[in-house]
Amino acid sequence: MRSSEPLPEHRRRRTELAEASKARSQGGRLGCAGVKVRNARPGDGEALGRLWVEDALYYVELFPEDFRVPNQDGLVEDLENALARKRDHSRLWLVAEIDGEVVGQLGAHVEPPMENADRQMIPYLGSTRLFIDSLGTSSAYRRQGVASALVEAAEDWGRRKGAAVAILDTYTRSPVSVPFWEKRMHYSRRAIIFQKSLDSPPFDDGMQLRRYRSSDGPAVRRLHFEGLDQMGVNRPGPWDADLDQIEAEYLSRGEFLIAELEGQAVAMGGLRAVGADVGELKRLRVTEAYQRRGLGEAITRALMARARELGFKRLILDTTTEQAPAQALYNKLGFRETCRRTPRDLEIIFYERELEEDLEPAE
Repeated sequence: MRSSEPLPEHRRRRTELAEASKARSQGGRLGCAGVKVRNARPGDGEALGRLWVEDALYYVELFPEDFRVPNQDGLVEDLENALARKRDHSRLWLVAEIDGEVVGQLGAHVEPPMENADRQMIPYLGSTRLFIDSLGTSSAYRRQGVASALVEAAEDWGRRKGAAVAILDTYTRSPVSVPFWEKRMHYSRRAIIFQKSLDSPPFDDGMQLRRYRSSDGPAVRRLHFEGLDQMGVNRPGPWDADLDQIEAEYLSRGEFLIAELEGQAVAMGGLRAVGADVGELKRLRVTEAYQRRGLGEAITRALMARARELGFKRLILDTTTEQAPAQALYNKLGFRETCRRTPRDLEIIFYERELEEDLEPAE
């Protein structure tokens, strides 16, 4: 079910969907009073598929490392088959309409009290629980009360079923979902879901990813010039001055990470501020013996996460045309090429990536 489309195509298709929804909504912006919530029914499959793909495109554009566009072959048919099936009384599937157009959907179910609840430490396990499984709103109708109306309807349904608590999970880095649930719907954080990829683990046993120390100076220069030697472009010059000023260049408002194994630095990468909300990824190097083990990707992901923590909205970086693995990594992580230049007879590719594209306030 993986999509083979490049990120710009994702952006184009998402824009087309949003523009189509806006064209249908030109009758005016409505508040919650203009939203009609009803049970999903046969015939809603096409609209539900559109909402599903639109949500996927939104998150793929923001976080391509964590999301993908679902396979759309037969999607509407599958949804129509699901709508045609008789649902048991413990499940709920709602849609929201504005002027007859389906602009949001919610799925939920209730679970009875746990049989051995008296042996559990969490009190609500002894009560009926409402689980909100999915919630989606067309981007053209955000901040119009659509999601709020759906959630309130689900909560009312849960109460009628005897539910004492509503439970859900959402993507912690979402700039829309988290504020909506916390600030608009007054849900509180209860737990954290952790995950770890078991495919091609990036670190060998004993590998440590840590922050730069002042004693790492010689190792940083060694890794840097080893990398240049490997490319056949080892040309020291004033452009390497940052290597002697890591604390000032990177740690004042940024980060510099070292991957260490048995006391030896085997990879590194830095993040530094180049504007109020722009960061630059720089000096990503992996010693030859440890290349193609995921170290470069792990360091880049860690630096991207740190950039978000520091409030950067955009990241830039550059690499050479000789570094095909680096180009593949940056494309994989959602960076896009902006231009090419040829200083000192070396062709440089410049990339950028928005960290919080389409940042919108909660509904």
